[in-house]
Amino acid sequence: MYTNRPPSQMNVSKKQMSGQALYVRSMTGKLLSMTIGFWMAMILPKCSSFAPTSSCRQSFLRRSYVSRIGRLATEGDDNRPEALPEELMAELNKRISEQRSRAMEKEERIRRNWTTGNWSVRGFLLDKQDAKEVVSQYQTDGSSIPPIHVCSMSSGPDIDYGIAVGRTNGSVCIMRLGGEYIAKFASRAKLTLVEKPRDLGNGFAESDVTVPIPKLTSELVRAETLEKEKGGGNSSTSGDSSKDAQASDATESSSTILPTQPQPFEILLQFDAHESDINSILYDSSNVMFTASDNEFKEWNFPRTIYSTGHRKEDRTHDVQCTRTYSHHTDKVVALDSLYSHALKTELVLSFSLDGSFCIWDREKGVLLTQIFVSVDESRFTSPILSAAIEEDEGLIFVGTSSGHVLVYDLDDISLAKDSQTPQPKCIFLAFTDEQGVSAMFVTSDKNEIEESNKPNMKGMYTCSLYTGSKIGHVKKWNVMGRLDIDHETKRRKPFSRLEYWPRMKTQRLKDSAHIFEGHSGEITKIIRSEANVISASLDGSIRIWSPSSGDELYFMDGFENVSSLCCEGSLLITDGMKNYVCVHDFDTVEDIDETIDLDFGT
Repeated sequence: MYTNRPPSQMNVSKKQMSGQALYVRSMTGKLLSMTIGFWMAMILPKCSSFAPTSSCRQSFLRRSYVSRIGRLATEGDDNRPEALPEELMAELNKRISEQRSRAMEKEERIRRNWTTGNWSVRGFLLDKQDAKEVVSQYQTDGSSIPPIHVCSMSSGPDIDYGIAVGRTNGSVCIMRLGGEYIAKFASRAKLTLVEKPRDLGNGFAESDVTVPIPKLTSELVRAETLEKEKGGGNSSTSGDSSKDAQASDATESSSTILPTQPQPFEILLQFDAHESDINSILYDSSNVMFTASDNEFKEWNFPRTIYSTGHRKEDRTHDVQCTRTYSHHTDKVVALDSLYSHALKTELVLSFSLDGSFCIWDREKGVLLTQIFVSVDESRFTSPILSAAIEEDEGLIFVGTSSGHVLVYDLDDISLAKDSQTPQPKCIFLAFTDEQGVSAMFVTSDKNEIEESNKPNMKGMYTCSLYTGSKIGHVKKWNVMGRLDIDHETKRRKPFSRLEYWPRMKTQRLKDSAHIFEGHSGEITKIIRSEANVISASLDGSIRIWSPSSGDELYFMDGFENVSSLCCEGSLLITDGMKNYVCVHDFDTVEDIDETIDLDFGT
């Protein structure tokens, strides 16, 4: 190796040689880690775009994968031959190919299961009684207390943030989904200390001096935790003892969970939001949530630290702060949504009400920007709003009324309107006759389909697909379209001059898509889209999955009552409608599930 070099360059000790080799190997590993990190960042998200793996988990996967490959170049014994970059790249390409193959197999398996109706079921059960109400009622007249049911749900900004569950007693909890078959949570009463201004005894109170006042509250804990406390004779009304018991149980549970066991369902946060049913939940931020009840809705702020891994070892109820209360409506708020305004350059919150109006609020400042009353004719009589949907790409607001009409508003047109002007809908049509009412809506943009079709006549056109559900069980799909006019100065779209809908007559049909989906016999409460199917829920106790192209019913799920919410996250379909149960239907299953199986969640 050194035969052509002078003797002075040949007298190199083994220690110096190993040190040089280690330095070269270390620099090679760092260079490879940077290169691999770039390509993994480009490739892995595309490989698992359909999988329910979150961006956080993908990032962790890339980091751990890069570190493992980097160690191949920076570690190893001296007897092993030096690893060449070609060998490392070959191994990397092999593993990336395997990852891509697994992702494609999983994607195909999930799509096939969605089509054939093959899924597994798990879920969680929330106590139908509130412990503090039971104690309070027992101390008064001992009369019966109505059971507590789940009445609304909303998925978080990512599956790792869990789902928000609203109940009929006005409480809300954020649940992290697990893999166990059934998790039961029981209500436990406890005493907490609440700081209140000190009473001077003459009808006045010192605002700058507070004293701790005991307050009877409750919390949901694992049912087995409560059973252990009852068996050990622990008091469930002591704040310190309940906190210590919860912490010790969490420590014991975390230490006994094996890596091979499924991840348990876990309550990340719980708090009392309102006094009655939760009508709607907007949970699109990691630390902010909006909840609606009756004619008002509230904004809640909580720390991001609740999502840290592991069991909750401390009570985080006091970390939840109600930052604002919005009470401009005069009737029940039926829907909440958010939308970004490019014209105003701010995030907005929209509330829709049975009083026949929807309000647009500045999300950052919490102030009302405008209130628009919906009128379907020139009589100016408002029609109660039953449902609403938002198309985020172009900022369109779809409103469904009790008269069966659909009205479409352009947010840019609303934002640019002067105070004296009343924004008018860009499109209005009758979706259902005979006063059926539009009880549910869902909209999705057709932007990708237009780009892939590459049709000359569609250039400069905008279309979206609108799904509407009626109070008697009908589901219809509509195409809403308009011409895009770009402002060359701002490079932004000008407000639509008008929007059209199709089909316009009963005898007309959509091309390459179904218009009518028939099968339900009760009011449609929710419509969503999975990757390839249309999903609808009804008060007839069923959830039906449809083919969007033919309109055929692929299969259905029954045995529900009053399904009010559907959340679709990758391969997971999360449903309520079973009183105090929440079901997680997982379509990422390998085995074929018997369609006649009787699922028993216990009591």
